[in-house]
Order: sequence, then structure tokens, then C-alpha cells
Amino acid sequence: MNIYLTRHSQTEWNLVRRIQGFLDSPLTEKGIEDAKKLRDRLKDVDIDVAYTSTQGRAVKTAEIVMEGKRGKLIESEELRELGVGTWQGMYYEDIIKNHPEQFELYTTKPHVYKPDNGGETYPEFEKRVRGFIDYIKKQPYENILIVTHGLTYMMLLNLFEEKPLKNLTDRKVPLGTALAKIKYEDGKFEILYEGDDKHLF
Repeated sequence: MNIYLTRHSQTEWNLVRRIQGFLDSPLTEKGIEDAKKLRDRLKDVDIDVAYTSTQGRAVKTAEIVMEGKRGKLIESEELRELGVGTWQGMYYEDIIKNHPEQFELYTTKPHVYKPDNGGETYPEFEKRVRGFIDYIKKQPYENILIVTHGLTYMMLLNLFEEKPLKNLTDRKVPLGTALAKIKYEDGKFEILYEGDDKHLF
């Protein structure tokens, strides 16, 4: 199985640095163009199925990337972004100003971070994403596309490598539509590349 993994395209809130979590905002014009560039990059790949988060920014990105392909599109709540409770919709600068210690743990120590904002813990998030991985292991497809979110993208890769939660933030959040390719064979995942955004430039 070949897995093509990407993050949703740029959104209006990405542009003004507002945290989205379970909330949503529309793709920007650049975001739409970036999704089309990824669509063109994958034009010769016969995608059997595309899995996407249920959130609009991921669904819209997936719809654009899958234009002209026969593969079906399936939404999964397990691919949603980490829930950040009352931080959702806030500007990053306000979160950093008002919750500096919490934000530091959120961004650098996921195994220690304990949200006091009603959001998900990273272990809860990890369990959710692991559930999706257990599901795709059983699927018969040759080529699948996964369209998800920045932290979910990082979590998937961390779990593919069987690394502990504390290693999650060794990675950086990728640009919108940056691509990773993973091979799943004989019960093992192999990351062939990640964070590949050459189609955007």
C-alpha cells in the first residue's frame, strides 16, 4: 500500500494566525491554487480512496486534489485536528500572551501538556489517530490519499515510526498541501519522504 499524506491548504485563519482546532475557516485563493498544484502533481497516481477529516478545510482540499480521479472520498472524525477547547478562534499572539506556560507545553512537550481549556489531551489525540491507522491496515487498496491537519499529519508520521508521544514535536507543522509518501508492506510502515512542498514553488 502507498499512502500519500497531506495537510489541508491555507485557510483564512491560517493567514491571520488564529487557531482553528475543531472550528473552521474557508480556504484562501492561495489555498485553492495550492490544492490544484497538488492535484496536478498526483495526476498520474491512481488513487483508490481518499480519507479526509470531517472538517471543511480538509474536505475542500481533498475534493480539489481528487478532481478527475475515480477514487471515493471518505470522511473520518479520527483525522480531525487536535481539539483546543476555548483557544479555538483565538489569535496565537493572545494565547501566547495570556497562557504562556500552557502554550509552551502545547507546542514542545505534548506528553506533559494538560489542557485547562476543555481541549483534548495529546494521549487522547494519539489514541484517536492510532484508531485510524489500525483501520487502514486492514484495507485492500494500493494507493490511498489522506488529507488532514498539521498536528494530525505529525501524529500519523510519529505513529508510523512507532515513536513515543514526546517525540511528536521533533517535527514541524508542514505547509498546506506539503506531501508525505509512506509505504505499508508486511505489517511495517516506511516513510519515503515527508514535508515535500516542491510543487508549491
